[in-house]
Amino acid sequence: MSAAFDIGPLSWVKSEIDSSLERARAALQAYGGRAETRGELANCRANLHQAAGAVQIVGLEGVSRFFEEAEALAAELEAGRVADEAGAAEVSMPVEYGGEAIDI
Repeated sequence: MSAAFDIGPLSWVKSEIDSSLERARAALQAYGGRAETRGELANCRANLHQAAGAVQIVGLEGVSRFFEEAEALAAELEAGRVADEAGAAEVSMPVEYGGEAIDI
């Protein structure tokens, strides 16, 4: 039998997670899949990192891993090791839908 998840700590950091994801979304949109604007991906990565850390602190390891993988993909995209348009589409999924995974 598993223990019930206490949503109290999550409710304390939820607004910060949402803000981090919104800033990551804005940076990703500014990048827009164009090689000349790859610098925006550093902002996206930083905000994904912040969201991952916040959900990890409250014990949501799976969601944290989801954001960490998106952060790693954004780093590969920024380094030019992933095709710009395809990579942008892949990073956008956790940025767009990650907040839904922790809606309370």
